[in-house]
Amino acid sequence: MSEVKQVVAIVSNPSRHDDLGRTTFGFYVLKDGLLTMTDGNGAAVHSRGGDKFTHKLQPSENPDVIAKRLTVKIHRMASGDEHGVWRKIDWPRNGNIV
Repeated sequence: MSEVKQVVAIVSNPSRHDDLGRTTFGFYVLKDGLLTMTDGNGAAVHSRGGDKFTHKLQPSENPDVIAKRLTVKIHRMASGDEHGVWRKIDWPRNGNIV
């Protein structure tokens, strides 16, 4: 079994001074140039359609960068926000937009 590697992906950037943004963890294994997203124990993560989240790495590609992109995609799929548009807008109570 290949070594399970971990990445931290930014799910949303800070939007105000008191918003720290959000991050999430992702896990992957790399075998023969094929990156496969997994859970922390090394079991493959599947889409709702049953497909594995995989990517065949090109020689110039960084596996951590690809894994972070796939982690964001998986996070959005799991949260029901696959297009990344349903983030809560937190308007200031005093009506002043910062």
